[in-house]
Amino acid sequence: MKSIFGKYILWPFIIGFCVLASCSNTKADDLEVIPTDDYILRKNTFDKLPGWKFRCKVLAEKETVRTYGGRIEFMKKVDKLFEDASSYFQVPGINDSGNNQLHFFMIEMVEFEGMSKTYMYDTSGEQDQTYDIRIIINGFPKPDDVSGGWLPAPRLAIGHDFDGLFEGYAIDALVHELGHSRGMIDLYATQVTEPGNNPINGQIYRAGRGIMNYPYGETIWQEYSKLLLNASSNRRIAFHHYHFFPAGYKVKVIDPAGTVVTDCHLRFYPVYPYSNRVTETPLYEGAPSVTGFFNFPQNPFINRGSTDPNNNIYNFLVEVTHSGKKTYTWMPIQDAELAGVKGTETYVFEIRIE
Repeated sequence: MKSIFGKYILWPFIIGFCVLASCSNTKADDLEVIPTDDYILRKNTFDKLPGWKFRCKVLAEKETVRTYGGRIEFMKKVDKLFEDASSYFQVPGINDSGNNQLHFFMIEMVEFEGMSKTYMYDTSGEQDQTYDIRIIINGFPKPDDVSGGWLPAPRLAIGHDFDGLFEGYAIDALVHELGHSRGMIDLYATQVTEPGNNPINGQIYRAGRGIMNYPYGETIWQEYSKLLLNASSNRRIAFHHYHFFPAGYKVKVIDPAGTVVTDCHLRFYPVYPYSNRVTETPLYEGAPSVTGFFNFPQNPFINRGSTDPNNNIYNFLVEVTHSGKKTYTWMPIQDAELAGVKGTETYVFEIRIE
């Protein structure tokens, strides 16, 4: 009788050979073992994310890590935090051609002791190509620490210290700072919300709803914010807001019939960033020329006499005097930059008087 082993004895060897052959064609990344100080393969996970994506190096204060359950549990919370924050950017009007996909992802986490400001002020961020944003998380900042906000290149650092860290308004706060990392300004810094802070006529100015104004409980990006986000797309370092300043600036005054008014006098009272106050002395004043336009001698949103495009004036209260009557309106920086990001070469600010 012929043994069945004679017929099938080679099969285990054949199967083993096939497995080895298959393994020999497997990429090294597929065989990578999850490190003991993590729970996922971070580079592999990041590479699989669709759309625009940004690598976040997290520096986590050690006591904060311990308080939130230790390293692995803390990392899971950070991953969920970034997933939640990224979802605010995954909306119509942002990366429409890429199915509205934009992701912030923790590529690495390093624990630290001491002050957040050591890492906030570290100027190596722009040169270090291993990450795109450095995010310092500290649930127990000292009174003299710098543990919140955004510091642009060369630092590329966000401090996250909002109460709760991983939920509620803490997510909203991080989204706002991530918005800064993509080039946007604080719209609340353009506002004059108290009549007493406007000694000219008591009129207030609000920048409107939006994450870059008051982020808490907010989900709306203004058109200005969306267009700046799209303009920088997946650039590692986003364009600064001032990249979108138009080249020229003019003011045109028209009456209710649409006729250009030249026999008038204009005064421009500046609102400096974060002052939330109208300055009593006009920075510019004069009448329109015979062509019908008031022409600024320089970009009005750069401090007069400065060549630094980031030395800004964020808003103007504009006063028009015509036939003994005064009309007031606001000329904020974001309106000019919105025109610029849309391709406008010369920004014409139109004022309609009664």
